[in-house]
Amino acid sequence: MLNNTMRIVRAANLPTIYRALFFGDAVAFPLILYASGFPTVGGALLLSSVVVFAVAIIRSGALATSWLGNQTLKTIERAIRFELAKALVCAGLAVDALFGGARLINHYHLWHHGVSLVVVFTAAGLLAIASGLFFTRWFAGYLFSQR
Repeated sequence: MLNNTMRIVRAANLPTIYRALFFGDAVAFPLILYASGFPTVGGALLLSSVVVFAVAIIRSGALATSWLGNQTLKTIERAIRFELAKALVCAGLAVDALFGGARLINHYHLWHHGVSLVVVFTAAGLLAIASGLFFTRWFAGYLFSQR
């Protein structure tokens, strides 16, 4: 029987297309359950993915500034532009998820499902957290490049 770390290591060795397909299925399956009349099951699966997202962020080293250590000034300047672009995209998607999710809930009359509200707020919150993380990385790179 494989433990969880072996599964993560083996998943990292898969080709990119398989990882993309797995991610698409992992997102689509709870949403299909949610939209097909099982909002509690779909919502619970979506909310459980928040824990996986948090663990992935922590293990990726995204919170560390060690990525700046062995870079030249030119590559740091390119990287901080990319981090700023990611931050702005995530911020825009967070706003869109909040207002677009509210419109979808209103259109399909799902206000009586508490899970619907939680899913919309969770999606917007995760995107806002990612945006803040990318802004922090941009600011750290900016301060490092000004030395």
